[in-house]
Amino acid sequence: MSRSPHLLRSRIALALGLAVLAPLLTMPEGQATPPDTTQGIWCAPVPSDQRPAGHTGGGSGAGGEECAQAIDVEPDAIGATLVDGCTVRSLIGEGSFDPAVGNCCYAATTSCDDSGMPKYVECGCYGRPLVVDARLVATEHQVRTDWSDGPGPWAGAATPEQRERLAEFWLDNARSEHSSVAGFAKLVLDLMALGAPADLVHRAQVAGADELRHTRACYALASGYAGTSYGPRGLVAPPIALAESLAELAVATAREGCVGETIAAHLAAEIAERAEDPAVVSVMRVIAAEEAAHAELSWAILAWALEQGGDAVRDAVRPVFDERPEITAHGTPNDPVLVAHGLLSDEVTAAICREGHAEVVRSLASALLARAA
Repeated sequence: MSRSPHLLRSRIALALGLAVLAPLLTMPEGQATPPDTTQGIWCAPVPSDQRPAGHTGGGSGAGGEECAQAIDVEPDAIGATLVDGCTVRSLIGEGSFDPAVGNCCYAATTSCDDSGMPKYVECGCYGRPLVVDARLVATEHQVRTDWSDGPGPWAGAATPEQRERLAEFWLDNARSEHSSVAGFAKLVLDLMALGAPADLVHRAQVAGADELRHTRACYALASGYAGTSYGPRGLVAPPIALAESLAELAVATAREGCVGETIAAHLAAEIAERAEDPAVVSVMRVIAAEEAAHAELSWAILAWALEQGGDAVRDAVRPVFDERPEITAHGTPNDPVLVAHGLLSDEVTAAICREGHAEVVRSLASALLARAA
């Protein structure tokens, strides 16, 4: 496993003010998570008369001195159910005191029962697409020259069949990014309707502009492989209603942003790492960095909604993090030429998405919901 899920997870944890938990979100050096487990956070309350006076931080070192060692508290933790529905298998490393809620928290390996879990998030969809009545709203492409803006690929080693497959792949990405321009426009209105802080509204506007650039860059790549310049048709959407409550906004943000965009940021980083075509690497590095910022924004919106809405919001969003990402099989093989141009096999893409969900999404959800509780 690459370092990208750990880096993404730590970045978002720190931005959320979960700095006391950030060190717990990384496995000790040389220790890998067993393949059938995920990671989470297990916390136990510390009696008020035993809490460290004036403590403002935690983690390795000071936190280990103030909280009991994991080996001492592990018997009480084994089998405990976390807020994301997973159960604790073992604790990792030292405890860290969280002064916000008076808990000692530990990194935990957990097991999750996937049976019967609903699936919603389509893995591989970049951005935060426009969703109306639980259906993604997007448009098809047409020949036009005013939507391609970015570097073109060098596909000299690709066969006509490979070029066609790559053009379809990048047109699909452009379609998702194009829908996300509208998705963030709706998010801006939702935030304004519910009285969100100005910073969140501004960041949502910036994210929409990012998605517009992503759309044009993906159309440029697709056009390069196809040999024809493409752009979008007009976006036809059904009547769009704004979110009527914090809980409604939080559920959409958790599903489309905290899950969808977090996984998309991880996948984009992995594609950039594996690709070889200079244009593809350049585009995907930008998309990976900006999708990470969008994921960070989604978690910030969720944190604000939890703070404002309390138990009602927490109870509404908790089931979202039990949903599992899925990937639509396109029959994409593990072809080195396709990989060099950004198209990973179905099997590898699915593995990256599962990794992002287990190592980033569920860990952050566990920590944030525990704090909100």
